[in-house]
Amino acid sequence: MVPLVSVLMVAYNAADFLIPAVQSVLAQSLNDLELVLVDNASSDGSVDRLKSACADPRLRILRQDRNLLHPGGLLAGLPHCRGELVAIMDADDLSLPHRLARQVDALKADSSIGVIGCAAATIDGRGAVTGHEFALLDRSEIRTYLQFDMPFNFPTVLARRRVFESFPFRIETAPTHDLDWLMRVAESHDLSCLRENLFHYRRHESSTTARDPARLFANASAVRLAHARRRAGLAENLNDLLAERDKLMAGKPSPAGVFLHFAQLALNDGLWMQAAWHSRKAGVFGQRWQGFKLLATTLAQANRHSYPRRRELLRLAFLGTVLGYRLHPLMRRANEK
Repeated sequence: MVPLVSVLMVAYNAADFLIPAVQSVLAQSLNDLELVLVDNASSDGSVDRLKSACADPRLRILRQDRNLLHPGGLLAGLPHCRGELVAIMDADDLSLPHRLARQVDALKADSSIGVIGCAAATIDGRGAVTGHEFALLDRSEIRTYLQFDMPFNFPTVLARRRVFESFPFRIETAPTHDLDWLMRVAESHDLSCLRENLFHYRRHESSTTARDPARLFANASAVRLAHARRRAGLAENLNDLLAERDKLMAGKPSPAGVFLHFAQLALNDGLWMQAAWHSRKAGVFGQRWQGFKLLATTLAQANRHSYPRRRELLRLAFLGTVLGYRLHPLMRRANEK
C-alpha cells in the first residue's frame, strides 16, 4: 500500500542521535507514512544499532558505498519515496508527534502552498530545550526575507513530491543546498510556515556552522547572488560564483572578509540590496569601518543610477532586514542587526 507521506532522512555517523530521530518519525500521530533512511556510508555503527532498535516495516534503509554529502543523499533517496508528499528530517533532530498531521492538513487545505515548514524549538546535544528557532509565518514576509537567508528551518519542510522532482538539489551548493533549493522553489511556488512548535532542532558543536562558519557563509553568499541575478533577469553564472568562492576560501578569510568580498561582487553587478546586506554583515562580524565604506559606496551608486527602490534600500542599510522590512519573526537571530 502506497503511503501518503514519505519522510526522507540522510544519516552519516549520527551516533546517539539517530535512534531518537527515527523513533520520533515512527511515533507520529499520522500513521500513513514511510521513512526512507539514506545511510551515507556511516562508519560508526549507528545504522546497525538502529536496525536492532527499530523493527518497523515502515522504515526502509538505503545504504550508500560512499558519502554523497547531504544533497547527494537526498537525491539518492527521493526516487524511493512513494508518498504523494515528502517531508525532510535530519538524523539529529526530533519531530514532535503531530508535526506531519498538522502540516498535511495545512497543505491539503491550500493548493497554492508549494512548501510548508513549522516553528521549532532549539535543543542541545543532550536534548534539553535551550530556546526557539527563527521562523517567519507570513507568506509575503517569507518571500521578502528569502532574498537573504532561510525564513525557517529546512528540516521542518514538507512538500508535494513533484516539487522535489521539479527542483533537484544541486550538490555543488552544499552545505547551503537547502537555501539554494528553497530560493529556486520560491520563484514559482508559495511558501508557508505553521506557528505551532512541532519540531526540535538540535544545535551542537559538530554542526557545519560551528566547524567552519566562513565556508558556510561563502557558500550561502554565492547562492544569494545567483538568486539575486535570476530575480534581476540576469544569468546566474553559478559555476563562476562557486569558483570565486573557492578562490576566496584558499586565502582562509574571516567571516567578515567573506561578506566584504561578496558585497563587492554584488556591487559590481548592480545588485544594490545584496551589496548593502553583505556590507552590513561585514560590520556585524567585526569589519565595521570597511563595511560602512562599502555600504556608503552602494548607496551612492544606487542614487546615481536612480534606483527605484532607494527608500527600501535605505531602510535595509540603516535598520537591517527584520526592522527595515518590518518583519515579525518568532525569534530574532543573534546576529540579525
